[in-house]
Parts: sequence; C-alpha cells; structure tokens
Amino acid sequence: MRSNDSGGEAEGMCDPVSPGTDAGRVVIVGGGQTGRRLAEQLAADRSVHHADESATALARPRGYETSHVQDVTSTTALTAIGVTADDVAIVLAGRDSRTLLVTQLLRTTFDVERIYAVLVDPRNRDAFDIPGVAVICGAAAVTDAVLDTTADVVALGHPVVDDAAATDVTNTPEPG
Repeated sequence: MRSNDSGGEAEGMCDPVSPGTDAGRVVIVGGGQTGRRLAEQLAADRSVHHADESATALARPRGYETSHVQDVTSTTALTAIGVTADDVAIVLAGRDSRTLLVTQLLRTTFDVERIYAVLVDPRNRDAFDIPGVAVICGAAAVTDAVLDTTADVVALGHPVVDDAAATDVTNTPEPG
C-alpha cells in the first residue's frame, strides 16, 4: 500500500486497483447502481456476489448472485451472504464511516485478506491504513472516467451520452 505523503491532497492518496482474474469470489458490499455495474463487469470472468440495501440495485442480476440486506454494516448480513477468507471484497458503503466499519468487520470477523475500500472523501485515507486494504478514491475515479470519456468524444464532436450505459437509469419527468 502506498504511504500518504501528499499532505492531504486528493491526488496520489489511493491505491491502484486490480482484483486479478486469479481471485476467488468477489463480494461487492453496497454501492447501489455503481455496485450493480461493477458486478456486471466483473461477472464476465469471476464469480461475483453483490449485497446491497437497495432492492432496485439488485434487480435482474446478469450472471452473478445477489443478496438484499437491511444493513450492510451488520455482521449478520455478511454471515448470511457467506463471506469467507478466500473472497475478495469491494466495499462501497456510501459514507466513509460505514465503509470503514464494513472493512474492519471483513478483516477481523471474516479474515478477508484482500479488500478494496471505495472512499467518498480521500482525506479519510489514513483511517484505512489496514493490512490487506487497498483504497480507491471515488472522486478521482469518476473524474478520470469523465475526462477519458469526454476528451475523445468532445474532440470528435459526438454527444457524451452512452446509450448502453443510460439504459440502467430511469428518468422521471419533473412536475411542470
């Protein structure tokens, strides 16, 4: 894991991500629609289980298992989905305090050795200095993805919306 020598700046505070194709089952904890998209992508070549509090995010899984849980921070919920030490976990609990709690439960109660914690605020990086835990900065990942996508598309004069990605989003007209 990288040390945090950046003096609190967001850049350089997070670890590179690669669960690897040799990994066992990948357990995604939380994330809503982001967790769903991640599960769909990883399920192409891995066994994936997505546990979430949002039933909508778990609807119609494509090639992976799901569990609707009342509270992703609950030891009971993690036990019910069958978390084992051989799993690779990706935690997207929405708030860094919840992500930290789930990460600690996975390490101490379930002995999971490979955990990726997705942070909302990269300034909380130091709290996740736990052996076996790699930190992903959500804001940096989104920024990089937007810049990568828009740089090519805008340069070519094409619209930015990806029709395939937009199919998962339900737009509700605002009252007029």
